[in-house]
This record gives sequence, structure tokens and C-alpha cells, in this order.
Amino acid sequence: MMLRKLKSKIMKTSAFLILIIQLLIISNKVNCQDTLPMMIDSALYYEIPEQYRVKRERVIFTPDSIKKKHREMHPPGYFDEINKKPDTTSSVTPLNKSVLGTISAHGRLTYLGADGSIKIGKRVKVEIYEKDGISDTDFSSDYKINNDYDIYTDDNGEWSLTGINNTDPAGFFGRDLYVKYKLENIFGGVNDYSDNLPYTWNTWVLLPHDDYEDITDGTNVTFDLNVTDNNKPSLWLYQIIQNTYYDSKFTGYSIGDVTFHWQAGLNPIVGNYAKNIDEKIYVNDNLFYTSFGFNEAIWSQVILHELGHFYMYSAYGNYIPDPNCVAHSIPVNTSENCAWVEGWGIFFCLAMRNSSNYQQIGGENWNFEAPNITASGDQVEGRVAAALWDLYDTPNDGCDQYGFGFDEIWNIIYNVNNSTFLEFWNSWTASKHFAVSSIQQNTIDYNTAPVLNSIPNQSLDINTNLTLNLTASDDESSLSELEFLILSNSDPNCVLSINGSQLSINPVSGWSGSSTVSLKASDICKNSNTQNFTITVNPLPILSVNPQNFDVSASSVQSQVSVTNSGSGSLNWTVEITQGSNWLTDVNPLSGTNDGNFNINYSENNTGNVRTGQVKVNSNGTGNSFQIIQITQQSYSIDFSASSTSIFEGNTVTFTDLSQGTPTSWEWTFEAGTPASSSLQNPPPIKYNTAGTYDVTLNTLTKTGYITVNAPAPVPNFTYSSPTNFGTSITFNDITTGTVTSRSWNFGDGSTSSLQNPTHTYYSSSISEIYKVSLTTTNSSGSNTIEKDITVTHSDLTITGRVISDSYVGLSGISISTNVGSPTVTGYNGNFTINVPYNTSFTLSVNGGSQFTSWNASYTYSQNTNIGDIMLYPITLFIQKTTVSATYYKFSAEHAPIGTTDYKWYLNGNLKQNSTSRFYYYYSECNTTFTIGLQVTGSGTYDAANISVSVPTCPNVTSGVTYNVNNQCSTVRVGQEVTITDISYPFDDIDKLNVWWSDGSGENWCLSSSCASTPENSVYAANCKEFTHTFNSPGHYAATLTASADGNLNTNTASIGFNVVDCTTQVTQPKLSGATKDNWNSVYSFWAGKYELSGFNPKYTYNYVYPANDINVGACTEIVLNPGVTIAPNAGKQVVFYIDECLQTNPSKKPQLIDTYTSFEDYCVAEMLQQAIEVNKKSELNKNEASNSEYKILIFPNPNNGKFFIDITNNDYTITKMEIYNSLGQSIMEKLDVNKNRYNVDISTQPYGFYYLKVYSEDKIETFKIIYTTNQ
Repeated sequence: MMLRKLKSKIMKTSAFLILIIQLLIISNKVNCQDTLPMMIDSALYYEIPEQYRVKRERVIFTPDSIKKKHREMHPPGYFDEINKKPDTTSSVTPLNKSVLGTISAHGRLTYLGADGSIKIGKRVKVEIYEKDGISDTDFSSDYKINNDYDIYTDDNGEWSLTGINNTDPAGFFGRDLYVKYKLENIFGGVNDYSDNLPYTWNTWVLLPHDDYEDITDGTNVTFDLNVTDNNKPSLWLYQIIQNTYYDSKFTGYSIGDVTFHWQAGLNPIVGNYAKNIDEKIYVNDNLFYTSFGFNEAIWSQVILHELGHFYMYSAYGNYIPDPNCVAHSIPVNTSENCAWVEGWGIFFCLAMRNSSNYQQIGGENWNFEAPNITASGDQVEGRVAAALWDLYDTPNDGCDQYGFGFDEIWNIIYNVNNSTFLEFWNSWTASKHFAVSSIQQNTIDYNTAPVLNSIPNQSLDINTNLTLNLTASDDESSLSELEFLILSNSDPNCVLSINGSQLSINPVSGWSGSSTVSLKASDICKNSNTQNFTITVNPLPILSVNPQNFDVSASSVQSQVSVTNSGSGSLNWTVEITQGSNWLTDVNPLSGTNDGNFNINYSENNTGNVRTGQVKVNSNGTGNSFQIIQITQQSYSIDFSASSTSIFEGNTVTFTDLSQGTPTSWEWTFEAGTPASSSLQNPPPIKYNTAGTYDVTLNTLTKTGYITVNAPAPVPNFTYSSPTNFGTSITFNDITTGTVTSRSWNFGDGSTSSLQNPTHTYYSSSISEIYKVSLTTTNSSGSNTIEKDITVTHSDLTITGRVISDSYVGLSGISISTNVGSPTVTGYNGNFTINVPYNTSFTLSVNGGSQFTSWNASYTYSQNTNIGDIMLYPITLFIQKTTVSATYYKFSAEHAPIGTTDYKWYLNGNLKQNSTSRFYYYYSECNTTFTIGLQVTGSGTYDAANISVSVPTCPNVTSGVTYNVNNQCSTVRVGQEVTITDISYPFDDIDKLNVWWSDGSGENWCLSSSCASTPENSVYAANCKEFTHTFNSPGHYAATLTASADGNLNTNTASIGFNVVDCTTQVTQPKLSGATKDNWNSVYSFWAGKYELSGFNPKYTYNYVYPANDINVGACTEIVLNPGVTIAPNAGKQVVFYIDECLQTNPSKKPQLIDTYTSFEDYCVAEMLQQAIEVNKKSELNKNEASNSEYKILIFPNPNNGKFFIDITNNDYTITKMEIYNSLGQSIMEKLDVNKNRYNVDISTQPYGFYYLKVYSEDKIETFKIIYTTNQ
């Protein structure tokens, strides 16, 4: 029954696939021993990730049938050797070399080209077969005649073979032959996309094979074939590839083979052409066969373009710099890698066709000799292609002066494997290839202008010549490739000429002077920087001196003369003193060559008459032989004046030079002045800061006591000490600025003083007074006065006292406060001290707390005072009872005497607890009465109290649990979180909850404040709480929940089970070893990650273990029943294979394992609603009264729409607080001051559900349920 229910649920779930293999054996008709097994002859399996579908076809993997032949196995010329023709004519003459018992064969392959003309099928592979005679359509076992060697058609499409043994293997007459023409060669070929085999034409099918049966000895059989069918485009592809491969451009390079894939009417990939990961090129049929029709000019170029990619890929070691260059176009910027790859593809097509014209797929024509492209740079594939083309072709336009051909370009690509055109260009120039002009004209401008090296100024004598070697540097050009040009020559008499890199200077005879010359260098396309220099042609040497007259001051000691050669040649000169040797001391140096200087030295300080002297300079110059220098020295006297000679401190004086003659230096010194010195003729103003008499000096003249500085009148100021209280000595401090000869103080109360820093005391009965205090200071320059206001007040008063009790030595723990100041309490007797303002009213308050009465009074004092003793009176001891939950109570000692240290608690007269704790807890039986007694003692203290408690009848509780594992799945994965939900009731009566998992772990929970202080989990205040756990090992597990009430006096237990599965396991044994198993209701269930079974027979395999049972086999991901698997269930039983959706990572639907409710939330709501109905049966329909409540609390309406009333009908109890909680135990509303009989409550802003009203009094807490629903 359980199996049929499970099957019904699973079959209704679209996400499940179930294979049910069932053999029902009717015992009264068929003997079980005679039952035939069911045979499964194909692989059947199911995979969850792949769209929930079953693959029923047989999956066959076979090796790639294409045999790769590499270039190294077939060197150039291989085909010429094996396909030698008998003569050099365009047609083949049938060979007649056959002998008796042998035959010969030859043929020619042609095809219908894209332009409608007949084309030659060059280098196509030829295979000759003997037809085995089985059937005309079965070629699988036919014998290949040329099995040990290959035959290919030659450049005329022809082939031949002689000496074929004509023995028919079948024993009949002569051979039955046919030929297969295969598009296969050493370079690769063209394969059919559908079977990955070369395109082949079979003459047995295409030609009348009756003509090739029972061939007579000595016959030369002809196998000519002209291909015109729909597969002829494969021959078009083939010819393009082989023509490219055998082009002489690839001589000496190993570029590997290339295979094209194509199939008529089939688009194997998205796009036109693509380089695939299996190193083959796939051709989209629509490109050239449908869209282009027979436009061979377009698709042949595109094929060559893709071949260029392949050869780059092969040369680079199966790598392309930008294999994902999809969005690109000839004239558009892409990236350096993409432009290099695609530009190479375009250039490859141009080079293979030796034409600069290129027709794009869309039909647009491009001429890469001069492409019409706006964008520039090496990120444009059209620019890259045009630059490569100009390096390839012969020089024929503009700056394109070079042509290198294909080999030099391919050599760098093949050996260096550049990723960008810039990398290619760097490799190109590094190998001393230049042709900058070729790429520059296509605006890939890597050309740096030549740098002409600096040329120094040149000097030569008259009637002489000079030759200079010019040099320049250029990254892309050699020196011989550069051209040097004369831009300007300022004087045509300086004749210049350039031969290669040499500059010749040939001035006109007899000319002397200078010319400014400008040169540059050029690399044809770009010019260098400009170099300017001067060429000077010198005349004969000429002596010049400067100056020739000196008029110097009296203090001068030296003069300098400059000698220059204003002509050409070498100038020698000497110096001598010819007049005034008595004061002209010497000349240094006395001689020199060409340009130079010499000094004339003489004595200083000429205080007498004016002096004159003369110096002569002799030379070998032809313009003049000597020059005379005249020297005149003046005389002088020293004097100066001042703007004022008597000033105050801090003022300045201006000094003026009155010296006669022509002095050349001034040395001033100012005693006590700022600055103290100067070398100016008239120095800046000099400041004097200190009183006194001071000297001034100029050079050798000193005026003693020249400046008198006087001190100013003093500036008075003072400070005073703090605090400024009446009766307290105050110190005054004189801080006057300047010189003081006398001072006078006035303190504002009639008192004075002449001391520098006096003290003074003020007296007054007023609370405060303001006094005006002044200070006058005097010196020889005058006097000044300052006045300040000083406020003088009385200091705070000190008030003392003591708080005592009438029956104790002293008090502690009391609280004393005032409205001014802060009291300090010391000592066991309650002594206190307060600081208060002078003559100000204040209030003193004493709070005795819970032990003593309180006291307060107001005072006003004008002196320090002791208030005396303040008497407090004790409060009587009593016991406070609090109901923690149900019959669990808390008792506390209140108003115990001060000094109490010991508490003795009695139950019905028996001592139960003797400790220092003022609290006692007790669990009581139900329906009884007990008495709690208390005795307190301490140092000189004693008191006693008791209380009587009546206990009501205890309720019963019922445990309940449901689970929430993937929406109630009964199977979970290892490591997956399992969640169960508490639905025990009645919830309000439960004290504790225990949750236990069958792997040994568990947890305890406290549901009321009675156990909040115990080492258990925190309190939660609502039903339907979730508990989670994770199982790390497979197996069958259970969760158990026990609810307790009234201190474990009432308990109840609920359990639930489930299976944990390891989804990483794979089961291959027929006995299902390693699977998780369970037996329930005579059904054996197995779970694993995957099953791959080769045999499965419950009848025979499990007969001794699981006799006569149904068997369920569930998997996480996959079930594979291999070919030949046998499934034979026991009589009347069944085997169910299924993918368990509950074990998926993200299951889309879960089985419903609870008959009544579809989810645990529904179950909890229904259970709570049932409890609410049971409570409401005790009250009116629309008015809920908790009849068992001593408070008489009425909630109506209940259920409600979120708005209701709370009535309190029993005034005998004082309610201290009311709170409303939601189902998560969160407080949403609180009322502390409960002083009315009715309250209007609105919780309509909260979510629908159950809420709880908690009512607190001094000794009791009760809870009431509120139902907030949409049905009201």
C-alpha cells in the first residue's frame, strides 16, 4: 500500500522520471521457477542536470577515421615521383605495356567550376578497388589494389597504373575494378561534416560498372570522371587549398596539414568560417553556395583568408594571438592583436593571388595598393594588410620604394610568432629590413625622423678650404639611405657643396668674414631636425685694447685691460709702464697671445693731488704695433651728518655721507644701533633700543658720543592672586613695562601702598562687593596710571550632621541629597558633610530605602554649622512571593534589618535553606497548601516572618513534533540541515523542552522564567519553534522531543524518523552494497548517488535476505542499466527505480508526507486554532473570559480583526503591568500604569496570527491568548 501511494505521488510529479520494471507472476498459472527474465538490450540512463530527459539511443564512440599525414612524411616533389607521366603532352596516351595476366588503368578527373567551365582536378587521391561481388551497394569488404602506395592525379588531372594482376579473387574471369577519387592529400583535404571523411566519388556508382567487370588481360581501363553533382563545391575548396600549398612561397617550411569540413545544405556552426579546437576549418555552406551562388571571386578569396589564419596558427604552434576576434571590419579600429590576425588573413589572400584587389563577403571591392580607409594605425586590419602588401609588391607608387616578396615576410612570421604588427615591425627592422616608406604611406607611422648630429662653429684662415663629415642617427635607415640638404647659406662668398655625407667649404679667394649655415637630413619621407652653425674666415692679426683711458677714485687699487686679436693668425703682445711708476706698482701678466687680459695695480687712498700714469702695449700685429693706456686717479676727504643726535628708545636716525672727492667704498659702524654696520654710501635708518650715549664711525673717521638715547615714561600694569574672598589676604603684583623710579597703589577701600608687590585683605558683611584698584608708575620721562575692578565674595560654608536610628547604633546604605552642593557620607553612623553657598537657603533630603523611613528639611546659614542628629525609623520584615510558572515559586526577604547576614528558610516548619541568599525557590505538588517561614540574623539583628500558599490543580501536556526538511522530504543528503518544529500543547503550561537526535546530540530549552537562571538555553515564548541539526554519516535517524510541565511532574514524548543519504556513493554490485537502506512496512528501500548495474535479480539475489518483498531503488543523480541487465521481481512484487527529487541540490517539488496538512505551518496554525476553540468553549461566543483567572480578564471580541477591548472585572488585585507578545516572543506593546477597568487595544498594523497578553501583579503572572485573523 505504501509503495502504491509513493508511486502515485511520484508519477504525478513532473520533475521525476521513474522506470518501473515489473513482472507480475500469477502463482496459479505460472510456476515461479519457469518465469523468463526480462532482457534490456541497450543502455538506458537518466541524468538530472540535463533537462530531465531519458536518452534511449545507443551511444557509440569511435576513433576519428581521418589519418593525418604530415609534411615531413611527404617532402616536396613526392607527388611528381609517384605520378610520372609517360610524355609531356597535355593528354595521356593509354599505356600498352600490359602483359598476359595483367591489366593497366588510367583516368582523368575534371569537374564543373563555379563559372560553368570544366576544371582540372589536380592532386586528388586515387584508390583502385576489386569489387568483391557481394552486392553492388556493399563496399565494406572490397580489396584495395594500391594498398601499399598512394596515387594522385597530376597537374593535368591524370593518373595511370600498369602491371595490375588480373586474377579475380572470386575465381571468375578477369578483375572487377572501380576507382575512388578522394579529396585527400598531404596538405589535408576536404571532409564531409556529417561523417568526418574525405569527399569521395565512386566510379562503380557513377559510371556504368558493367564496363569494368571481368576485364580482359592486357586491357588499359579508362576511369575518366567529370564531377557535376551538388558536392562539386568541395572540389572548388580542394583546388584552392592545394594550389596554395604547392605554391613555391612555402618552400622550406613545415606548415602542417589542413582539413576543411563542408556539407551541402548544412550549417555546422554559427558564422561563415571558423578555426575549430580540433585544428580543422569548418566552412558554412550558405556562405558560398547559397548566398554567393557561384561567385567564385568572392568565396575563393575568403577561403584563402581562412587558410592564412590556419597557416599562422600552425606556424605559431597551434596558437593565434586573438582567436576571439569576432566583431571586426577592414576600415574599423579593433585591437592590435585582432588587426594583426585579420590583416594577415587579407594579405595572405592578396599574396597567394598576387593581386592587390580584394572582394569582401558583402561584395565591397578593396584595392590595397591605395585603400580608401579613414582610420589609421596598427589597430586597423585594412592598414595592416596594405602595409604588408607594400612590403611584398614591387616599388611602383609614392614613397613605396621597396619590394621584398613573400618569403622574407613569412620567414619572420614563421620564426618569431609576432602578436601585433608592431612586434612584426620591430623584428623586421631588427633584421635590417627597412622600407619605412612602405608602411608609412598606409598611415602605420613607426618612422622616427632622423636626428642630425650637432655641428660646431667652424673657423679657417683666409684663402683656405675645409671638409666636414656629417653624421645622423635613424632607427629605420642606414647612413647611406639618408640624404643631407643645405637649407640656407647667409653669404654666397662662403661656397658650400655636399657629396653623400661630406660637406665641402670653399670660400672665394681673398674673402674673409662669416656665414650662417642651416642643414638637415631626410629619410625620403621624413626630415630631421635642423642644425645651424657659423663658418668664419679670419683676416691678419690686429691688436685692440679696451679701455684706453681710466679715471679712477682715490681709493681704487687696480684696473683691468682687455686685449683682443681682431684679425687672423697668431697675435703676441707685451706690456710696460711708461709713466707714474712711483704709484703704479706693477702690471700682471706682462705678455700674452691672441685674446687675453692684464691688470694694472697701484697704491690706494690718494689724499693729495690728482695723479696720472701711462702703460704701453706692444704687438706683432700688422694693423698696429702698439697701444697707449692713460690712467688718472682723483683725491678725497671723509665726513658725515645725522638727522638727529638725541632720541628716545626705539626711534631711528638717518646718516648722510659728506665725503669729498670720489670715494669708492664706505664702511659704517653704529655702536648699539640696528643694524650695527653698513657698506652703503648712505645707510638705511638706524634704530636704537637702549638708553645711553654711542659712537659712529665712517671709514677712518669716528665721532665719539655722537648719538644720545633717552628712556620713555613707564607703562603700568598689575595682576592679583585668587580667590578674592572676604577675610582672605590678596597679593598684588606690579608688571609695569619700562623703567620705574616710584609707584603708588590705591585699593579702593581707602587703603594705599608704595610697595612693588603689596598684600591687602577686604572685610564686609555683604555677599559680594566690587572695588576699584589703581597703580601709578613714574620715571624721569613722566608717569602713567592703570585702574581695574575686583569682585570680592564670601567662600562656601561647611554644614555637618549625622543620620541615626532609634534602635540601632548607626545606619548604612542610606541616600543623602541636597538641591545645592554634594553631600559626602562617611562612617557607619551616617556622618555627612555639605558645602553650601554663604547665606543661601538649601534643602536636605534623607532616603531610608526599603529599610527605613525618609526625611527632609530646609536651612539658611551665614557661618559653618553642625545640624546634629537626624532620626530614621525601621520598616517591618515580610516575605514576597512570585509565581515563576505553574507550581514553581520564588520567595524573597523584604525589609530585613540593616546588618542582616544570614537567612533561614522553613517549609511547613522544617528548615530547608540556611544561607546568605535572601531568595528561596520551591516546586510544589498540585492541589495542596504549604507555609514558608523566614528567620534573619546579623550583628545585633534579628527578625522573622511567614507566608501561606495554596496550590491549584496541575494541567497535563501533550508533546508534538513535525519537520521541515525540503518541504517535508523524508530523505536528506549527508551534510544537509534537518529542521523539526515543536507543536506541543497547551504551550502556556510547558516548563521545559528536551530535543534529542538519534546520533547522540541534543539540547534542553527553558520555556518559562522558572529556569532562566539555570545552565539551559534561553527562554522562547511561542510555539512552532524550529530546531536544526546536520548529519555527517548516512543511515536511518530519528528526532525525539519531550515536553514537561510543573517540574517534570507531567511529561510527554513525540518522535519522527528520516533517512540520510551519501550522494557521492556509486553502486555497481547487484547486491546494492554501499547503498543506504531501510525497511518499512515490508518494503525495502535503497538510496545512493548513482547506480550502474550489470545484473539485478531480486528473486534470486535477495531471496534469502528480503523474501517476497517490494524493492524501491532511489538515486540522487543517475541510474544506468547496462545492456543485458536482467530484472526478475519476486512473484506478485515489483521493483521501482526512481530519481529521488528530495535528494537534489535545488528540488523543484517535494512529496507531501503529511496527509492532513501540506506544510508544517498549516499544521501549527490548525493546532493553535484548536487550542483557541477549546478555551473559547468556556466563555461567550464573542466575549472571551479566562474563567480560571483570579484577575477576571475579559478579551472581546476574540478572535478579532486586530482591534479589541481588555476588561478588568476584579478590583481585589493590583495589576502592575500588562504586555502583548507576538508568536516569536517579541514584546509589541507594554502598559505600566494600569489604573482603568477597560482598555481599547489596536494591533492591526501587526501581521495576522496568535498573540499573547501577559498580566503582572505583585505575586502572580498570567497569560491569555489573542487570535488576530482576517475572518473578523
